[in-house]
Amino acid sequence: MTIGYINLSAQAVAAEQRGDFAEAAKLWAAANALAHGKNVYWSEERADFCRKAEKRAKVVAGEAFIHERAS
Repeated sequence: MTIGYINLSAQAVAAEQRGDFAEAAKLWAAANALAHGKNVYWSEERADFCRKAEKRAKVVAGEAFIHERAS
């Protein structure tokens, strides 16, 4: 694990905790570029989760159409 990965993943976690899933997805994607081993899978999955959470929030807020719902 590199310092860069640790730093980006910590920022991504903080973004998730404050509900900023768009930022968290970007940070997880950036962390993925520095990831090795099991962290590659983890950061890909977290970025995907955050993208879906962002879409869900838009649907709930009425900002996106139903057919754009995340699965």
